[in-house]
Amino acid sequence: MIENTTVINTESGVRLDAALLSACPGTSRAFVREAIRRGDVLLDGRAAPKGVKLKGGEKITVVRLLESADNLVKPNPAIRPRVVFEDDALLAFDKPCALPVQPLSCDETGTLMNGVVARYPECAPLGDRPLMAGALHRIDADTSGLVLVARSAGAFANLRAQFSAQTVRKTYLALVEGAVAVG
Repeated sequence: MIENTTVINTESGVRLDAALLSACPGTSRAFVREAIRRGDVLLDGRAAPKGVKLKGGEKITVVRLLESADNLVKPNPAIRPRVVFEDDALLAFDKPCALPVQPLSCDETGTLMNGVVARYPECAPLGDRPLMAGALHRIDADTSGLVLVARSAGAFANLRAQFSAQTVRKTYLALVEGAVAVG
């Protein structure tokens, strides 16, 4: 995380977000935009407007800016998902209804994966999307069911290949109350 850092802009005609990306290569465009939106980027001491083009010579102060390495699921031991299966390579969790699988930002802490990384910290850096923390698939927040999570990079690659090749068999069961129209 970059905090309380000042940069003097030397370029003219470049957008503020592009200048910050150039000055802070360890971050992402999304994190830069979020910092600007939050007011954590000051331009000559004032909150920077979105999309502003720089003239050159401005003092850019970064109050708080996340870097790519910060984009991980935060552990939340208060969320205690029920483990249905566990071995050295794979975990299976019974995800209850109304609990999202993964956070939408690294600041969110009320998801299945926040509980998973609290109990299994080795999962946090796994996968091809940082906020999935090794989860191999998702199911809707309002749906209950099993969620599979890899415990190692090798297991993730192998299992993700099986999902991509559609060799994983999935079974869905719907419980319906009342009359259902067919047709």
